[in-house]
Amino acid sequence: MVKVMMLDIQVFAPSRNFDSKYSAQFRTEITNISLKKPDVLIVDMHNVTFIDSNGLGTLFAAIKLTKAHGGRLVICSLAESVRFLLEVTETSQYFEIFATREEALKAIVTTQLEDLEWDSLSK
Repeated sequence: MVKVMMLDIQVFAPSRNFDSKYSAQFRTEITNISLKKPDVLIVDMHNVTFIDSNGLGTLFAAIKLTKAHGGRLVICSLAESVRFLLEVTETSQYFEIFATREEALKAIVTTQLEDLEWDSLSK
């Protein structure tokens, strides 16, 4: 018997920088997505070249909202300046970070397949 589990993967791709000017808007958008209780929320940052403390707070709020219902949050496509900020502030360790959306999706599917294999072996 093969058991296939469908994943609800939502993508949030902000179209501008994650700063104090737009962080409230982003927080609202992420909250609305999180209320749908996706299995995975991908935050694709390919259009973001700058993030400030408000934007970083929004990402942490997204983790909290996503994990509250057992979901997973990943971020991808970071500009070098954003990656640098996460490393300097020692916050990168709290995020699953992938170079591209495709890599994030591949990792999500791989993890899901490994979980299914483990479940079938443990029965």
